[in-house]
Amino acid sequence: MSYFTNHNHNNYRQGIARIWCQTGIAGTLLRVPFLRNILWLAAMVTLAFPLYERFIAYPRFEALLIHFVEDEATRVTQHLGAPLRALGEIALTTLPKGFDRQAREVMADFHLEELQIFAADGTVIYSSDAGDVGKVNPHDYFHTQIAQGRVFSQVVRKAGASMEGRNVQADVVEVYVPIMRDGRFLGACEIYFDITANRDTLDQLLTRSNRNLLGMGMALFAVLLVGLGQAAVAVRGRERAEGELRTSEARFRNMAKSAQDAVIEMDSQGRIAFWNQAAERIFGFPVARAQGQVLHDLIVPERFRAAFAVNFPHFLTCGEGTIVGNTSEMVGCRADGREIPVEISVAAVEGQTGWHALGILRDISERKEAEQHLKLGSNIIHHAAQGIIITDTQVRIQMVNPAFSRLTGYTAAEAIGQNPRFLRSERHDAAFYQTLWGHLMESGDWQGTIWNRRKNGEIYAEWLSLSAIRNTHGEITHYVGMFSDISRLKEAEEGLERLAFYDALTGIPNRILFRDRLHQAIKDNSRYEDGKKTAVFYLDLDWFKQVNDTHGHAVGDLLLQEVARRLTTLVRDMDTVARLGGDEFAMVVKYIPDELMAEEIAAKIVVAISKPFILQGIACHIGTSIGIALYPDDAEDPETLIKIADAAMYEAKKAGRNGYCFNRLGATHLSRDTL
Repeated sequence: MSYFTNHNHNNYRQGIARIWCQTGIAGTLLRVPFLRNILWLAAMVTLAFPLYERFIAYPRFEALLIHFVEDEATRVTQHLGAPLRALGEIALTTLPKGFDRQAREVMADFHLEELQIFAADGTVIYSSDAGDVGKVNPHDYFHTQIAQGRVFSQVVRKAGASMEGRNVQADVVEVYVPIMRDGRFLGACEIYFDITANRDTLDQLLTRSNRNLLGMGMALFAVLLVGLGQAAVAVRGRERAEGELRTSEARFRNMAKSAQDAVIEMDSQGRIAFWNQAAERIFGFPVARAQGQVLHDLIVPERFRAAFAVNFPHFLTCGEGTIVGNTSEMVGCRADGREIPVEISVAAVEGQTGWHALGILRDISERKEAEQHLKLGSNIIHHAAQGIIITDTQVRIQMVNPAFSRLTGYTAAEAIGQNPRFLRSERHDAAFYQTLWGHLMESGDWQGTIWNRRKNGEIYAEWLSLSAIRNTHGEITHYVGMFSDISRLKEAEEGLERLAFYDALTGIPNRILFRDRLHQAIKDNSRYEDGKKTAVFYLDLDWFKQVNDTHGHAVGDLLLQEVARRLTTLVRDMDTVARLGGDEFAMVVKYIPDELMAEEIAAKIVVAISKPFILQGIACHIGTSIGIALYPDDAEDPETLIKIADAAMYEAKKAGRNGYCFNRLGATHLSRDTL
């Protein structure tokens, strides 16, 4: 049974040792200074119990035993020394009668091993062993200590030698007690107390005490060892956690160093404890200069520092603040003094001395600038006088501005999602739009005049600029159109054109437009090879001055207007009737076959002008003299044709007026009577 018990106990101890080794507990105990010191202290305390018993408690018990023995020896000496002190001197011859019997009784009563009486010179005058009488104690201690009135004793183990050299067969205490009278040394009493039984009892007690103390020490050591083991496990866990924390912190610091945003840690004193490269780039302060500096003195503009200082104590107390746990925007100050907008997120971390702040800051200057540009662009679009329309690549309207609604009459809700073709006026054919889109896709933009229709059905002219918006890959993402209502401009252009090319009084082409039309007619006529001709008629009104002088300019103006109307009714739309100035008119008649046709037209003109004009109730009679030139018979350029026709007109006037004349022929006169 004891074999199995010891075997199991050994297996248990081996298992415990194996667990300690495998789990690294022993190594942790020896490696960690605090645990190692406790382990050594526990071992020393465990060993201190028996050592204390052996080297401190036992000698004290032994000294106490000797003290008791010395007290006994003193009482024995007082009892036996009383008759000796009465003699005044101790000598062999002065021993009282019956002293031996008295000494034997005392030895029996006090269980003394041996008893001797010494004279003042160290001579034995009485001994329980008669053979010692007469011997002299030669040792110095007798005269240096005992003769000086001091008790002297020692413990002698079995088979040991006494102070006198005697072989002792028991554990005894050898005590010398001086016999004094009035301070004078008379002699001494030597007593041997047998303390063998007492020593055995003390040894047994000491052995049991040592065993109990050692057991208690070992139990305490085992308990402490278990506690240390648990502490070692906790230390290993803490070390593992600290290792993971260090790894995590190293990972965080590496991430923080490579982060594009500034990562700044502020300690409980408000000083910078961590400053990454992005912070250095954003604020311009190198790490060596930033670390240890008061954060708000470094990067907070001076006008905000007072508020920061007021809120900082509250943050240190409870880790709370207006920007803690939120993403906020604030103004930061760079090393060069320039202020920049930053976006900041702050987390509070509780430390041993107070709350720390960990902030992530981002320079949002570019974003703010972009937002400003977007806001400005939005305001420009919103307040632009031009209509703006934005479509996707499927040409579906995504946005319009207020000017669009003002110009077209359609609200944004009515326009968004539609194709801009709902604005078409149908004045342009499909070829126009194909050309427009072809140019837009090829060059990325197009601009020109286009006619569209308002919501109320009104057709208006607009100047339209189209642009294709591309992304960074060159792909079209949107189309943008900007347009202005140019109806009034068109009207103004037409007015300017009328002023430049049309006679203000009669509304028919003036000299400039006449020359242009004649030039174009010659170009058109040259394309034909069938002998077609272009005729130029140069007219001067006869007797117009008399009407003007007689009835006034107002009637004269009405007369000129009516002449223009009559001339216009005599020709086709392709032909041109113009007023060259004053009372001179001209006509271009295209594609006539020969001179006879020109002559017929001239005759009709003379007849039409010769008829009376009723103006404001006044009948006015005038005539006209006409000169005729033909292309290409007379000339091939406009100027020459006009000169020839002008010269022919003068020939007609010379011939008597109210007629027509070719430059090569004589004038044909048509009288009023003939008409």
